[in-house]
Amino acid sequence: MDDGAAGAAVDAIQRGDVETLGRLLAEDPALATARLGSEGDGRTLLHVATDWPGHFLAGAATVGALIAAGADVDAPFAGAHAETPLHWAASSDDVEVLDALIDAGAELEPRGGVIGDGTPLADAVAFGQWNAARRLVERGARTTLWQAAALGLMDRVRAELATGAPEPEEVTHAFWSACHGGQRAAAEHLLDQGADRDWIGYDKLTPLDAARRSGADELVAWLRSRGARSVDELRPAPEQALAVPLAWLDGLRRGDLDAIAGLLDPEVTWRGLPEGALCRDRDEVLAMLRERLREGLPRVEAIELVAGAEAAVMGVRSPDLQAIGDVPLPGQVYNVLSLRAGRIVAIQDHATRAAALGAAGAEGPDWA
Repeated sequence: MDDGAAGAAVDAIQRGDVETLGRLLAEDPALATARLGSEGDGRTLLHVATDWPGHFLAGAATVGALIAAGADVDAPFAGAHAETPLHWAASSDDVEVLDALIDAGAELEPRGGVIGDGTPLADAVAFGQWNAARRLVERGARTTLWQAAALGLMDRVRAELATGAPEPEEVTHAFWSACHGGQRAAAEHLLDQGADRDWIGYDKLTPLDAARRSGADELVAWLRSRGARSVDELRPAPEQALAVPLAWLDGLRRGDLDAIAGLLDPEVTWRGLPEGALCRDRDEVLAMLRERLREGLPRVEAIELVAGAEAAVMGVRSPDLQAIGDVPLPGQVYNVLSLRAGRIVAIQDHATRAAALGAAGAEGPDWA
């Protein structure tokens, strides 16, 4: 394949110049099935015709010309995923081209998408391409619970709940998706089924955030009436997060393990520096701290605290900290405390400040 011809074909597709595209395909028939990436990887010209943002001039005619020249309507992308041209048309909300592909025999539900190795419908719903999503359903695409919820297809939502016996996590995912799609009826029904009202889901948004992003003002008002919160309301400011490590240090100073227990999630883990050093839950963490208190805590010369919304770094300098197990220390140790809803869910020890800050993502804007 001539690289110059391939570039000219891409240009013709994006300009909607079907006549020039037809001439190029006649001169070099291999273009119809060629891969445009290096060493046979990447996309085909049908992928080019359906690529974001889509809606190229004469899109349906372009698809017809490529397929007439021998293009594989179901050719998967070769690389990080296996999306077909139909996936890409769905992701671009390009209904005209989507119809042209299906009319030409494209498989309606191929796997391989970037959304959970899923179908074109999964792409359309996840990316909020509602015209394409609804057309796929009209053309016969099946829906999962979360997809039906996002589209407000209440008959399908009720049927999935009645026959599918979904796990609580699936119900919450579907509730989030209903809010993403601005579908109040589906959201109300799924919340009544036990969905987590404040789950922080995709794009790090709660259901309230997802509804607000979609411009669903009525749904936002209803969610507020039910006590729903935004992610900013759920995550404390860095100054508030400092209260947790400060309370931890105070509990250690006083030897008050009951106070420390109140700071720990029941399934908290603590991974130490020596290989294999791991506490797997709150009881094991408290047992380890009880032993340390019995032995006596190290003398402390300085303490550093750096806190963000989801983690705190606590550094201790002491002449007693020369080693932990078989791991040598430079007179200091750092703990990264991962936080959720005001509790410690994980602790990780580090020998250096840089390693601890890096593990905690301290470069983020939330850090004080």
